[in-house]
Amino acid sequence: MDGLDDFARSFADALFAAVPDLRDHARAEKGVLLIDLKPGPTRPDCEFWISTDDEEITVGFGMFHMHFDWPVRDAWPESDPIKFIQSVMSDGTLIKDWTLDGKWTGSGILAATEEPDLRSMKPGHIVYIRSWSGARDRTICGQ
Repeated sequence: MDGLDDFARSFADALFAAVPDLRDHARAEKGVLLIDLKPGPTRPDCEFWISTDDEEITVGFGMFHMHFDWPVRDAWPESDPIKFIQSVMSDGTLIKDWTLDGKWTGSGILAATEEPDLRSMKPGHIVYIRSWSGARDRTICGQ
């Protein structure tokens, strides 16, 4: 891909080798790799994006985003942006977005085999569980 700085090119080469379909959604802006996937109006707040701005990898899905070093500095799978992207895209990692009275209050990740910790849930809270495919999406409302 033309127009990428060395940092972005290094990540792009590894990413497209692992997930070739993302190449079709990639663009370069001022040396930075940007990927945006919008699922359409039936799944609001489920935009997926990747950026190499500021010499770090940022991956976002829904209201959640996470920062990664590149190249990967340790052996933990949670530290590898490509493994994280693959896990999200295979529905192995889900996103949980919390709102209270319609305002965002926090986000996090959840393994597909886990249930969210709802002990702090109050009336007015809504937790949106989001999956790449939509098959595991659900909404949990506080009582």
